[in-house]
Amino acid sequence: MGETQILGRGGRVAGSVVSSLLAAVVLGWVIRDLTVGGPEGLWWHWAGQAAGYGLRRSAYTTGEDVLLLVLYAVVAVKVMRSASAAVLLAATGALTVALRLPATVGLVQAADGGDMFGGPHPGPSRPRPVPSSAAWS
Repeated sequence: MGETQILGRGGRVAGSVVSSLLAAVVLGWVIRDLTVGGPEGLWWHWAGQAAGYGLRRSAYTTGEDVLLLVLYAVVAVKVMRSASAAVLLAATGALTVALRLPATVGLVQAADGGDMFGGPHPGPSRPRPVPSSAAWS
């Protein structure tokens, strides 16, 4: 008697393919960073100590990307046979959003030139004279 599976075969295959594609994209960026800075420089960059190792602004990946790479690879394999495939995919998606959202907001703000919701903040507004206060002076 098999376990009841919430997600159908098509959903499992789609989840596995998406996880595999995400892992391939992150792996591509890690390989790119390895070719630019070498393994030692990249390791120190991921550890937050890249200042003396020549990889300053040229690395695109962080330690979080390595975590996501491993997670995507594990989920791509496990989701095909696990009874909790839906939970695995939902947790992976939530973690991806939690780790990627700050960078995405930062990119949007940099491209927008300021605040994401309407440009640079105008600063504190000056109090306007009220007509009734002008009549008393």
